[in-house]
Amino acid sequence: MRGSVVLVGVVACYSPEPPLGVPCDDTTGCPTGQICVTRGGAQVCAPLGSGDDPDAMLPDGPLADVPLDWWNTAWKRRRPIDLVAGAAVIAGYSFAVTVDHAAQVAGGHALASGDDLRIVRDDGLEVHRVLDTGASFDSASTTLWFATPDPIGAGATQRFWLYSDNPTAGAPPALAQEVFAFVDDFEGTLGRWDVDPKVEQTATRAHRGSQAVFIAEPQDATGIGLRSKNLDLHDLVFDAWWNLDVRTGADLGQSVRHTATSVYFTNLQPPSPTWDISKLENGVYSQLIAPPQGSGPPPLDTWFRVTVYAHQRTMAVDIDGERFVPSAGFATVDADPSGGIELFGYIVPSHVWWDDVTVRHFVRPEPTSELGIEQSIL
Repeated sequence: MRGSVVLVGVVACYSPEPPLGVPCDDTTGCPTGQICVTRGGAQVCAPLGSGDDPDAMLPDGPLADVPLDWWNTAWKRRRPIDLVAGAAVIAGYSFAVTVDHAAQVAGGHALASGDDLRIVRDDGLEVHRVLDTGASFDSASTTLWFATPDPIGAGATQRFWLYSDNPTAGAPPALAQEVFAFVDDFEGTLGRWDVDPKVEQTATRAHRGSQAVFIAEPQDATGIGLRSKNLDLHDLVFDAWWNLDVRTGADLGQSVRHTATSVYFTNLQPPSPTWDISKLENGVYSQLIAPPQGSGPPPLDTWFRVTVYAHQRTMAVDIDGERFVPSAGFATVDADPSGGIELFGYIVPSHVWWDDVTVRHFVRPEPTSELGIEQSIL
C-alpha cells in the first residue's frame, strides 16, 4: 500500500566540530554531528564520520564505544528512523520503512528470515513490526510497518531505530493488530465480519498463508459480501488483495464509510470492467469519478492489490501501488461520514477471492519516515 514516504539513506551533514572530549550525559546530549560515548569511565562527545562509508561512524571505523542509548548490544548495527509529521497524527498511526534487506543479508549483517530486524523507540521501547503484505524479507525493497505509541504534533519529529545484525535473534514482536487499526489474513475465523451466505473461507487460493475468502458460487444482482464489525473510521486507508478467474460482466466493489444508508467504494463494473469511485445512497447508485480514459481491466488468475483512501471529503484508489482514480492526487466527493469497510460482489460471473486486509489511519499530508545512516558497534 502507499504509505508514509520513505527516504532511504538520507544523511545529515555532520560536522566534526567541536573536538572530541566535550562532556555529555543523558540530559545535555551532544552538539549536532556528535554522539555520546563512554571512554575511560567518562561520558564524552565523539564526532561522527563524513558518511562516505556507512560503517565509518568514527574516523577510525565503527564506533569505538557503545553509545549510551544503544538498545541491546546483541544487535551490532542500527539506523535512525525519524518520523516527521506534517499534520498531527494520533497514537497508533502506522508508518512504513523500506530497506535493502538483501544487501544486508549478502553482507552478513542480517538474517534472511528478518528476525533480527527490530524497531525501537529512542527511549528503548521496542514496538511490533510486520512485513508489508506485498513485500518479502531478503529483498532489495523490504518494507516494514510499525505504529507510534504516542501522538506526534504537526511539524514535530519522533525518532525510532532500526536494529539488525544479531545472528542469534529469536522471533520479534510482530502482531499486526498492534500495527493497524484493522487487519485480517483470514487464517482464523471470520468473527470480525458480518458475512453473507455463500461467502466462505477457502484454501483453493491464498495470497499468503493457506486461507482466503471467496464468493463460492456465481451471483446475479444479489449483492453479497462481508462487512466489518465495530469499525467506524472517518479517515483511513483500506488495503486488500484480489484474485479473479472471470472478469467479463463482473460487478464488484471495495467500500469505505459503510453505514445503514450510504457507502462509498471503488467499483469494478461492466461492460468493460475497470475501477471508478462510486456511491450508493438510500439504494441509489451513482458514479462519482469515472475510470481514467483508456484504463484497462484487472488481470486474471493473479493476485493484485486494491487500496482505497478516504480523507474528509476526498478519496483516491491505487491499483498495485499506483494511483489509478483519479489519475493523480485526490478527488473531492460529496459527503464524509464515518463507517465500516466491505468487500462485495453484485454480479459475480464465477468466483472472486480476497485476502490480507489491512486498515490504517490516514491524514493529509502524510507524515514521512526518514531512514538515516547506519551505525555499528563492531
